Amino acid sequence: MKKKLVAFLLSMTMCAGMLAGCGSKETENNASSSESQAAQSQETETQGAEVQSTEAEKPQEITNIVVYYRASAQNSEKAIIEAMNEYSAEKIGVTITYTPIESSEYKDKLSMDLAAQTEMDLCWMANYTGLQSLAEQGALMELTDILGEYEDLYNVMPEKIWESTEYGGNRYFVPNYKESFTSYSVMTPAALADTVKDKYGIDFNEIECNGIEELENYEEYILACMKEGVEFPIPNLVRFYTWLSGDSKYEVLNGIYIADKETHTVTTYYETPEFAEYVELMQRWNDLGIRLEESLLSDFKFDPYLKSGSYAISGWTTVPDNQNQASIRYGVDAYVKEVTQKTVINTSAAGSGWAIPQYSEKADAVMKWLTLLNTDTEFANLFVYGLEGQNYTVESDGRIAVNTDAGWSNSVWKVTNYLVPSLSTADALDKKEQYDLYNNEAVEMVHLGFRPDLTALSAETATITAIDKEVGTMFDIGLYGVDKLEETIADMNKAGLEKVKAEIQKQLDEFLASK
Repeated sequence: MKKKLVAFLLSMTMCAGMLAGCGSKETENNASSSESQAAQSQETETQGAEVQSTEAEKPQEITNIVVYYRASAQNSEKAIIEAMNEYSAEKIGVTITYTPIESSEYKDKLSMDLAAQTEMDLCWMANYTGLQSLAEQGALMELTDILGEYEDLYNVMPEKIWESTEYGGNRYFVPNYKESFTSYSVMTPAALADTVKDKYGIDFNEIECNGIEELENYEEYILACMKEGVEFPIPNLVRFYTWLSGDSKYEVLNGIYIADKETHTVTTYYETPEFAEYVELMQRWNDLGIRLEESLLSDFKFDPYLKSGSYAISGWTTVPDNQNQASIRYGVDAYVKEVTQKTVINTSAAGSGWAIPQYSEKADAVMKWLTLLNTDTEFANLFVYGLEGQNYTVESDGRIAVNTDAGWSNSVWKVTNYLVPSLSTADALDKKEQYDLYNNEAVEMVHLGFRPDLTALSAETATITAIDKEVGTMFDIGLYGVDKLEETIADMNKAGLEKVKAEIQKQLDEFLASK
């Protein structure tokens, strides 16, 4: 019995050992499996990290775009463009081939190269470089749909700025957001004005002038300046029709064609009683030696008079930090007074910006580059001011002091929007705030966005434009009087003026009805 019991216990012990052995083996297998999975997972992560590392080390594909720019070649150009390209290549994978073209040649060369489809992906553009005609000809890429894909660029400026640059309801232009209005001022040398005030009791800053109709209020002041030795009283005064963008009852629609703000009646400024009064005033000023015929000479330049402070009054386009900027522009302290209200007109935002040729295949790269230029201070500073230490230094207040003979000069208004680049030492500390204030004060013209299409009347408009070109400055300088004005209107009527006005009126009525 005892032997049987011992045998039983031994067998039980063996079974227990076997069971224990089975359990241990399973645990080892599980552990082995977990270790294997962990090893595989680690290997996968390592491989993933290696792939990511390889991708990070792989050079970013770079797209080069050809940029036409209205400017002269400059000494520091090569170094600055290289620095810009290094920066933009890293940021967005885009570089540029920079092509500066002299201002006097730019419009014609741009038009010819667009027609020939010369390699070009981006071109500097303005209303005076043919923006409207190039858009109407189909030479520029229509951007209305793709703008929405670049929100950072689109949100740089208010919707009304985009709307004001539309042609036929489409957008072909990325404006450089600056002053979004048009307004005109009159300026005079501060030292001369102080002398006239002391000697003659005439205070330039107290003269009331709220538009072209009150321009004669400056006559007494001008004559006093002439007594002080000023030989060329008015070297530069904008043409009459440009002043109509202000407080006048009319609005400019296109060139000489205007419309009454209330009745929406289309006419030309030549046919208004206000222009007849202006012609009489200019003729009197010519007799008094205020308006001089020398300004009609082809080689006449008014800048020397403004830079020497030897003039009585001159026209000046209103900008934020107005008086300071006028003084900086000509290097002579000046007093400046606004004479027309700030108005958003059809050409206000079209004074500087960018367009893409219709045939370019690199629109995405172009839009990325424009976005960087309009949102990145460091990049914008490169284009505007150049290289720190070489072209400029940074003052303790953060403003940029451009070196004398820096070898690079670009105005903010010509490059990007006013909010992005650093201020220069020539700028008021609150310049950007002034821009905000001025832009918010501006009122929209009644007919904002209307641009007549006169291609069907090209022969008539060409003849009328030729007449205007022939006589316009003669009226402005006072060499022609009211009798010549009547003759001019008759000549325009023979050329089909009434037909042109009727077509513009028809299109304007349709435009207003659609709003």
